[in-house]
Amino acid sequence: MEAKLRATFEGLPPAKPLPPRHDVFPTPTHTVSFIGKTDVNQSNIQIVGPGIDRHNPDVPAVAVMNEILGGGFASRLFQEVRTRLGLAYAVGGGLGFDWDHQGEFRVDALTKSASTVQATKAAMDVIQGLSTRPITEEELARAKDNILNSFLFTYDTREKVLTAREELEFYGYPADYLETYHKALQDVTLTEVNRVATKYIQPDKMAVLVVGNESEIKPGLDDLKLGPVHPIDITIPGAPGQ
Repeated sequence: MEAKLRATFEGLPPAKPLPPRHDVFPTPTHTVSFIGKTDVNQSNIQIVGPGIDRHNPDVPAVAVMNEILGGGFASRLFQEVRTRLGLAYAVGGGLGFDWDHQGEFRVDALTKSASTVQATKAAMDVIQGLSTRPITEEELARAKDNILNSFLFTYDTREKVLTAREELEFYGYPADYLETYHKALQDVTLTEVNRVATKYIQPDKMAVLVVGNESEIKPGLDDLKLGPVHPIDITIPGAPGQ
């Protein structure tokens, strides 16, 4: 098999690296948009904003912050919105960091129609709280343990390791990136996590998108106090002339 692969690929010319991307993603306006569906009895809520890319040196601290905000059962979003208030079937999210372009901040929540506004407000309060309620040593330790332990399952086979190496090569990252990233996660401090929370979590630059049944959302989305609700039409156009 190795001989066949070498015979097929060794004669190909070396690939030229792709030029760096310079995408510019506009920050969303602080508004609420709505997609209406009359055949549902629940709402899908997304709170979105700008993220960062993986070249950013703050990525290890952001990854830990994400775990604390919305990474699992012990996260702030889960404990507040789902466990304490009982407002969501599922809730979570964080600040995205993509390999070669800016990611997005996104928090998702699923709730029954009648609690749409209440669940949205609760999630936004938790997001805002990252700046007003500092992260604790206990949260930091738990988040780091969860992320570091996940490496045992993320890279536990040769296939997974090979896939990760291919991805690093494709996007032009150092071959030892995973090792240095693992070490950087271990070294994240409480000061760094609170710093990135204050730096990147900006609720006044986030937009809200709700998909749900307008007749069942009481109070209405106007109660979010984000200005006029912007409807989004997802009707599939018919054939020409129809």
